[in-house]
Amino acid sequence: MGLDAGARAELMVAGASWVQFNSPMSEGRARHIGEFASGLGPSLLDLGCGYGKLALLAGERHCELDVVGVDSDRLAIEHGRARVTEQGLEGRVRFEVGDVGKHSLPADVALSIGSSHGFGGTQQMFAAMKSLGRKGAVVGDMVWMDSATSALSELFGELPVGSQGLAAMASEAGWVVEDASVSSLEEWDGFEGGWIAGVRRVGTAEAETFADERAALYQDYRGIAGFGWLYLTQ
Repeated sequence: MGLDAGARAELMVAGASWVQFNSPMSEGRARHIGEFASGLGPSLLDLGCGYGKLALLAGERHCELDVVGVDSDRLAIEHGRARVTEQGLEGRVRFEVGDVGKHSLPADVALSIGSSHGFGGTQQMFAAMKSLGRKGAVVGDMVWMDSATSALSELFGELPVGSQGLAAMASEAGWVVEDASVSSLEEWDGFEGGWIAGVRRVGTAEAETFADERAALYQDYRGIAGFGWLYLTQ
């Protein structure tokens, strides 16, 4: 579809703003991330936090946590800051505009969920986060679940195979892998369905075409491209 960069960006925002989390993640998984973080220490750093929904949930459910979300998208950060005020989480959750690859202030636990591109790649992310998560980290990143077509390989690039491949990269960087899993198809279907619905809500012909293209693409990679999850300690 021949959308210019501005129009495409607006539709991407529409999709992202309509899903609970901007990754294939259930609320149960999100709660588990908060529980893991709170068990390691009082400070949590969410790198590439987007609209901050995971950071807000962690801060709301775990009053002992000091949560900081960082993202380069100023509009997303402003959205997160507004939710902090609405939910009465001042002093417990805050959001900062910044480049995750240049962030240097550590926390007890660091999160990087769908943000490896901000570090220059998955291996670079694991290396950089060694100094950002003093006690541990939670990582979510793309993986292959099955053999990919050449078109999908070109689209997604080189990916580790399954959570085991992702875990091997983390271990090579010096992390201890406490748990490894992948998003279920139910999580994927909920994420993609919500994202596509958000685009359709824009109500233009361009949005409808863009949503149709995304839906067709999802059917191409459903069950082939996956999302791996690691719970890591130092």
